[in-house]
Order: sequence, then C-alpha cells, then structure tokens
Amino acid sequence: MDWIGHAIQEGVSANKAEHSYDHIGESIDAIMGIDEPRIRSPKLSRGRFNKLQTIALELRALLTDIKPFWTYSTNADRYQRQADIFGKLSKSWFLRRGIDQVFRDSIDYVLVAGTGYIHMFYNPDALGPRDLDTGITTQGDIDAVAEDPRDCGMIRFQGGDKRSVQNARGAWVRRERPIDYFERVYGKDAVKNLKIDRYGYEKESPSARRLREAEEALMSEGAPNAALFGGAPAQAIGGKIPVTDEFTVYLHDFSVNESKVAKEMGPWADDPDEPGQRIPASPWSYLAEPGKRLYPFGRRIVATRYGILEDGPGHFHHGMLPVCKVTLDTWAWARWGTSPIHPLLSLQRDVDENLRAIQDHIRRAAKRNFIYDKKAISPNLAKGFNTRLSGMQLGVNPGLEPGKAFQIVPEPPLDAAIPEHLKFLLDSMDELSGVANLRGLAELNQMPSGDTIEQLIQAMTPLVRARSRSLEVFIREFAMMLASMFMQFYPLELRLRLLGADGMTWEDWDYKSGDLMPDFIKDEDYESFDSPTGEYDEIQTGLADAYGNPIVHKSPRTKRVHRLKPEAWERGPDPEHVRNKQFLQYFNFDVAEGTLLDVATTSKRMFYLQGARMGLIDHWTLLEVWGVPNVGKPPSWATDITSRLQAEKILGLGILASTAGHPPTAQAPPSFTPSGAVAES
Repeated sequence: MDWIGHAIQEGVSANKAEHSYDHIGESIDAIMGIDEPRIRSPKLSRGRFNKLQTIALELRALLTDIKPFWTYSTNADRYQRQADIFGKLSKSWFLRRGIDQVFRDSIDYVLVAGTGYIHMFYNPDALGPRDLDTGITTQGDIDAVAEDPRDCGMIRFQGGDKRSVQNARGAWVRRERPIDYFERVYGKDAVKNLKIDRYGYEKESPSARRLREAEEALMSEGAPNAALFGGAPAQAIGGKIPVTDEFTVYLHDFSVNESKVAKEMGPWADDPDEPGQRIPASPWSYLAEPGKRLYPFGRRIVATRYGILEDGPGHFHHGMLPVCKVTLDTWAWARWGTSPIHPLLSLQRDVDENLRAIQDHIRRAAKRNFIYDKKAISPNLAKGFNTRLSGMQLGVNPGLEPGKAFQIVPEPPLDAAIPEHLKFLLDSMDELSGVANLRGLAELNQMPSGDTIEQLIQAMTPLVRARSRSLEVFIREFAMMLASMFMQFYPLELRLRLLGADGMTWEDWDYKSGDLMPDFIKDEDYESFDSPTGEYDEIQTGLADAYGNPIVHKSPRTKRVHRLKPEAWERGPDPEHVRNKQFLQYFNFDVAEGTLLDVATTSKRMFYLQGARMGLIDHWTLLEVWGVPNVGKPPSWATDITSRLQAEKILGLGILASTAGHPPTAQAPPSFTPSGAVAES
C-alpha cells in the first residue's frame, strides 16, 4: 500500500507540474464563452466574438473527420483469415459502440490540455451484439472512454517515446466517488478506514470556482443566510458532496510464484459438475505455476489513499497497459505537449476588446453625447433626453440662445486601424492553431477534377504530417490491444452473430475449440522435414544412350512439412493467456502514410479505379475499397482478384467503359458539374 500511495502521489504531482495543467479550466471556460470579464457598467458593450470556440470545433472536426478502420496483416499465410476477421470485428465494434465519439472526446482534452487518454476496459453492463435471428442481446462488451488528463497518468516513466504509456512501469486512472459508492460496491468493510478527500470536485474551472465561492458566501452564517434560511447551519442547508478518490492502477509486475504449488489467480469457483474441482470464474482467471510469473499479463489494483479495495491480475491477455495516450504536439520538456488553444487565449481577449470598442463607437454614433447649460436646462430634464430618438423636443429658459444652451457632440470616425487589427487577430488565430492548414487539406479533398492527387499530398504541411503521425501512434496501440481482446472476449458463437460464416476459422475446431488461436503456436513445438509428393522433375543430363535417345534424370519433388512433436501433444496446449500474447506477435497493424487524413485513401481509390478500367480489378474489390455498402458477395470459390475476374466473365458482369470522347485517366477524383453530371479527369 505504501508503494502504491507514493506512486499515485508521484503521478498526480507530475501532472500538476505540467505547463498546461493550470490553464485547462481557463481554456474550457474560454471555449464555452463564460470567461468574459465582469463589465459592470450597462453603458459599455459586453459583446463577445467567440472565435476560440469556432477554432476548437473546427480542429475537433478536422482531426476526427477520419476513417480509422485499421487493417491487420500477417506474414503467415495460414493466419490470413484471422487477420481479416480482426479487421471486420474492429469495424463492427467501432460503429456499434460509438467509438468515433470517444475519439472526439479525447481530442477535446487534447485541445485544452495538449494530451488526452482513452481507457479501454471490459464493461459487464454494456449491451453486446444482438442475434438477428433470435433477437437476444448479449451482456457485456469491450468498451472505451475518454479520460481527463488530470485523472490519468503514468507511473515511473522509463524513457522512450513520451507519446506511449507502454514505456512506463504502470498507469493510473482516478474517479471522484461519493462515500456511499464504496459501501455499495465493495461492502461495509471498505469504508471502515475511509476518509473524505474533499467536499466537491477538484477539477473546477475559474467560472465554476466563482460560482462555488458565491454559493459558499450565501450559505455561510450571517445576515444573508439568516434572512433566507433563518440562521440554519451551512451544511444542513446544502453544500458540496463529500467525495473520495478511487484509483485504478495497472502495473507491469514481474513477481514470481515462489511456492511449490500452483496459485489461483483471479476469481475461481467450484465446478458444479465435478465436486472437488475448481474452474475459472472470469476470462482473466488462470493458474500461476511454481516458478512462473504471478502476473504474466499485468496487475490491476483498485485503491483509495487509505487502503486497497481490489488486488489481482490484469483483465487483458495482451499484457499492455490499457490506456492509450493522445498527444498531438510533443516537446522534449513537456510530457503532455502543448495545447493548441492556450496560446490563443490572449488573442481572444484582444478580439473581444476590439469588438467592444467598435460596438461602443456605434452606440455613441447612434446616441450622441451632448453638452447643456445647467442654467437653461434642469439636470432631471437632461437625463430624460435621448439623442437617438426622433422628434425629441427640449425647452430652454427664455433669453438664452438654443445653440449655447444645448450642443450635440459629434462622434469622430472610427479609427481605420481598429477593424484592420481585428481582422489581423482573427487570421492570426487561424494560423497559430493550425486550422488554416487542415482546412486547406479538407478543401483539396473535394476540389474539382483539375486538381491531381499529388496536390493533395503536397497540401500536407509539416504540421499536418506531424499531427497525423502522432495520431497513428495512438491508433496503433489501440488496434493491437483490440485484436487481443477479440481473441479473449469474442468466442465463436459471438463472432458468428456478427460476421456469419466469415467469423469462423479452422482453429475454432481444434483441441481448444471456440477461439481464434491455434493450440500450438511456438516454433519449438513443431518438427520440419521434406516429404515426397509423388511427382518428379525431369532434368536433362546432356547424354544419350546407345540408340541416341537423350538420358533424362528424374528428381523426386518434395515439400516442407511441419508436424507437431509427440512431446508437445502429450503436454497439451499452453494456457489461453500465454497463447494470446504469442499469437498476437504474428500480426501487424497497417496504416498507410497520411491515412488518418484520408489522403492516401483517395490515392488508393484512384489506383483501384484505374485498374478496374483496365480490366485488372473486379467490381467487388473496387466497390469494397470505395466503401460502397450492399454490394453483395462474389461466388464462394472466387476468393481473390483473379478468380473474381473469372466470375465476372461467367456472370456477364464488369465495368463498361464509355466509347464517347477521350477515355478518363483517373488522375483526379470525379466531381459534380453545375448541371449535376459527373466529370472525370
């Protein structure tokens, strides 16, 4: 407990030491438009041009206007089907769980803090996929949530890429919980030594703090409180909810089972069918054999500052810390990087000041100031005079000239530098935030046919490319964790619900049936040898027999055969969590350069379109690349492009090229003309 307490305190202190930590609340208030100064005079403009909110919305939209449907590849041909299944399951899960909105939420934190986190976990309360035939909805699914960077961090960063949490000894996630939560979830024993950390929530923005201070002043004992509530104590009236921090800690723990017996790790239960036998009660339960690691895929601890609530193995077989860090602009001295919003706060204040100066000038021009003689006009009468109204009449004492008793002060013209400076400020905010670069890239993606794909790639400025690479680092970790979690939490029955027969592999029917993994994965479990095929290769020797016939040597053909060793078969398959990590190493996460900004995708689509026009690509493959739904499936025997082209000829299908005019080159995306027709390059 002492080590955990020190590690958590170290992580919280490291977060508070970040440059952008103290500006998060200020940036949130600025985006929400509630950070304006308190202008008490009703005669002064309170106008606000919230350019900052527009920039934040544009940055969030442009950075999440992506299709992060990653793909998996493998160099082992026998596992290609698993790679395809991982890709299809990823797309299904991404859409079903609304993960695009989770990505958007993480970008919100990136904008105000420089860094955001996505926490992956198994949610037993989530609704899983629904069976289309029976209508039954499964309970529990893989889930993800965006975390506030003030509630998440690393433990003992060990060097390397600061954009990855995996380079730390551990990670922690904090939740501010009311006291009754702990008794409800962990039982009465959990609250014996529990203390209140604070009243109210720690992450207050400046505006929320001002509101709280006003409430506390109102609720404090004194004249206002006595007048409103009869002098009741403040805590009896209301006040903040008492909360305590709950920390979920994930660790790389290399402890070894030093006992002479296997140790049950995770929840276990008695087998109802075989008395005296024990069975795992969760997908992360296993036996730690003597001399083996106690926590081979990590350790998970739930604790407060006053005691440990849960302590056991991690829930995921991939062995990675299930927290993904999103940092767009990294610096050597800042683990969180820099916020794109914070440098714009002072410019936003200048924009508001310029706007208010213009509005105050317009008000003065519409309602002119005036000078009057107190001897001719009484002050009470002057206060009711409004130069903005038409038909106003003013009586003066006789004997005084009206021009001397009352004079309207002309308003000088607005200085031309003010609107020019306002435009300069607005343009500078676009430039500093990077919106201008991303906006130009988005516009190029929809340009007319005269603009080539090369222009799209050239539009990726160094800033755009750097941010794209940072996003790809985050997506890569996320995707590889997800593949491992599919192997752990998506059995054959669930995959058949989602993908039909495409979700099944040969490995689902081996000794350990129902999972995507083969029983034996390690190379040392197999022996290799050459086996004759019964066929021969004829080799000309250059010699002839007595009759002049050439002498041909027949060499038997062989193929390399891999066979499971008898001792491996007798030992049996490794535990599931061991095979999961071993099998994951056969797969790679693939993302083309710039894919997250949809540039390489456009180039790829044009390449496939040109191949289809040349008769080298079938229409099933083409429409799949273009993301067109409801295409239908090719015949079951057509599993590659060549066989699909043959199927097209049999079915009389294919792409019919137009015979009119010059054939299109597919050098640029098709575009719509004003008449509604499609124009091609």
